[in-house]
Amino acid sequence: MENIICNFNNIINKFYLSIKSDGNKIISNISDIDDNIFKRQPLKLLYSENSIKILIILIHAIISAVILYYAFKCILSLYSSASIQNIYLFIIKLIIITIFSSNSFYICKEIVNFNYMISVYTEEFLEEISSEKIDYSFLEDNISTLDDFFKSLDKVGINGFKDLIICSYIIYSIIFLSIRYVVVILCIIFSPFTIISLISYKTKFIFEYWIKLFAISLGIQIINKIIIFIPIVSKDEKDFYIATLLGSIFVLYKINKSIGDIKIYGKNK
Repeated sequence: MENIICNFNNIINKFYLSIKSDGNKIISNISDIDDNIFKRQPLKLLYSENSIKILIILIHAIISAVILYYAFKCILSLYSSASIQNIYLFIIKLIIITIFSSNSFYICKEIVNFNYMISVYTEEFLEEISSEKIDYSFLEDNISTLDDFFKSLDKVGINGFKDLIICSYIIYSIIFLSIRYVVVILCIIFSPFTIISLISYKTKFIFEYWIKLFAISLGIQIINKIIIFIPIVSKDEKDFYIATLLGSIFVLYKINKSIGDIKIYGKNK
């Protein structure tokens, strides 16, 4: 039994050392999303002048199809007496949607920049209060303060338990932050077409789905910093620090996991 525990500790320790540096680098690169995301592929390609021109042509083609469909409905209404949307309201809505959809990438860029600015201000404020760095390495930096807790585990030889917790945290952070990063990219790519969906009441739920997904994916950047702040400032409260630390990890897990829960973005009933 002793050999099994010893081998387990050695495996966990080697695994921890192998992912520690690379894992933290990946997390630092994808945890905060700013306008640099537009300088990387595939957004770098889509943000080029030629791509924007092609996008505008495509948007105009879709708008023209919508106009033809509306004109066809107007003709049918003359014979069926069916009600249709007011033509003046339709034209105003069409103009506004065309403008916003044609500039959707620029709008998304400003939204990303605004979210990043709020994130930076939040981080600076929390760091000023706690006098410590607010980032995703908080678990690795603060887990060592639980010496008494892990000494009790060392008595039974499970001294690799600390490394196991840190490894699990790094892995899940990489997975969910990567998903979030990809989701933000997809939201930006499909933004022109989601705005166009506002033309019809039957398709506007697509835009509602998109705006929820985009807002939550960006907002997590700020919420996570606040959650990380909680165990950092409670280190001196040894009576409930362990519960606070593990609870914060669980909350981070649930919040980041919510990106994959499609139900929360669906059409409200």
